Amino acid sequence: MNSYAFLNSISEFGFWLAILLMLGQLVIRKKVTRNYILAALFLCMAVVIKFTLLLLTGDLITYSWLCQLDRPFGYLIGPLVYLLFLDIIDENFTFSYRDFYHFLPAVSIVFLNIPFYFLSSQEKAQKITQFRDNLIFGFNEYLALIGLLISLVYFMIMIIKGRFLWEYSFLKKQVSARLLLSFIIIFISILVLIAVALIMGNVFLGGFIPFLITFGLVNIFLTTQRFPEFFQDLQKLAVQQKYKKSLLESIDVNSIEIRLKEKMEIECLYKNELLSLKDLAENLEISTHQLSELLNTRYESNFSNFINNYRIGEAKKILSEISDASILNIAFAVGFNSKSAFNRAFLKISGCTPSEFREKTSRKS
Repeated sequence: MNSYAFLNSISEFGFWLAILLMLGQLVIRKKVTRNYILAALFLCMAVVIKFTLLLLTGDLITYSWLCQLDRPFGYLIGPLVYLLFLDIIDENFTFSYRDFYHFLPAVSIVFLNIPFYFLSSQEKAQKITQFRDNLIFGFNEYLALIGLLISLVYFMIMIIKGRFLWEYSFLKKQVSARLLLSFIIIFISILVLIAVALIMGNVFLGGFIPFLITFGLVNIFLTTQRFPEFFQDLQKLAVQQKYKKSLLESIDVNSIEIRLKEKMEIECLYKNELLSLKDLAENLEISTHQLSELLNTRYESNFSNFINNYRIGEAKKILSEISDASILNIAFAVGFNSKSAFNRAFLKISGCTPSEFREKTSRKS
């Protein structure tokens, strides 16, 4: 077996490993945002590996109708890794509709490639051959470079935003931070290699792209096997490092905690579906950063989980006391703006759905 065939074999293994990792995230019962982001990321990596192999082996000519369908997936990798990074270092991060703007480049590439999708199989095969033989460097190749540049920008932002994690003393003590940095370096190396292979038109060099992605996937798999709580532990460490220099020293924490309890249990501010971190901080007359630190250090929670705990607690009370109250009305009453959001939060906090909880309580009574 020559080295090229060996790289292909390893990369084929990487494709199936990515699919397995994706399915592993989707079968988790209590899924959180991180699980969906990881599943999407593994899918994108699987697609990139498979299409790169098809291109390098020449099999893409046989399946020319598939050509360029992989491009949006490549554009998604940078944004998905960035959102995963935010989920780790920002305790108040929750995926919302405004985060979909990160996916606009991927959507744009679909529309830009529409003319290519309507080419005949023969025309597509000709373009694939020209690309492999480095005969042209056209519009689609420039689009690929733009996609790489976008991903590099995301990784640069990650390095800047997470700079408190890269302090030498912290890296020296925390293996989780070192592993995170190594993953970022691997991804950047892959992006640089793709750019070099694309510009030079070096097919053999391109063979290392799926191999490096596979190497990254194996590292992720082994890390999560060795440290099952890797992401959760890393999030806790990030919070500790972030608040190493406390912002609470200038305020009376005990007094703020008493007022916070009053705001939640007496005024029931959590019932306001539009309540934000900023709103609650203003009610307490402290900054949003101080409130975030308070919730994380004193309650080991972020804003969203803190509020949802109160909402679900109130919902449980209503479910137990009013048997004919509809699930939707209860969701609105306690501060949720949709039934689906209510069900997700209820399942995450209680381990069962509202309907299941009602059945359990009715059987006990």
